[in-house]
Amino acid sequence: MSLNEEQKEEILKALRDKVKLNRCPVCGSDNFMAVEGYFNHFLQDKPGQVMFGGPYVPTIAAICGKCGYMMQFSAISLGIIKKS
Repeated sequence: MSLNEEQKEEILKALRDKVKLNRCPVCGSDNFMAVEGYFNHFLQDKPGQVMFGGPYVPTIAAICGKCGYMMQFSAISLGIIKKS
């Protein structure tokens, strides 16, 4: 899966508008890039047991272009995708 430039810019705009993503908390750079897709974090109902499938939290990530620090955010909370 690959996001087009418009989708990546929409993600970075939502991050800048909603979480004030202006500077990397590690190195201070203002150069961020969006990853080429979404992460789905599956919710687990038992500690220590890994399950795939079922309820999940879709997230997007922004990566600092200088140091590589990665931040993940809920795509639903940011309004990038609709809650279903």
